[in-house]
Amino acid sequence: MKKKQLRSLLDAEISGLSRKPYATLVEELSDVVAYERGEGSGYHQFEIQMIEHERDYVHVIVSIDDGSILKSMSPISRGFIVHRDGRVEV
Repeated sequence: MKKKQLRSLLDAEISGLSRKPYATLVEELSDVVAYERGEGSGYHQFEIQMIEHERDYVHVIVSIDDGSILKSMSPISRGFIVHRDGRVEV
């Protein structure tokens, strides 16, 4: 899968995840979450991890790769911050 396609999928995933409230992210991301989507040439994997859990915000990193050895060794990653008061920094 091309990097441009992976970036587009990553942007869409971050858009959905960053809309979740602070408390939901804390609950859902108590451990690393990994899942796969697609099939054949449209196959991709996500890994989501909360790297900071502070009283006022959480910092989340989302990574994507297509399962190939090269891309799984250096996935495309982006982060976002969700504040307890609802503000989001992407």
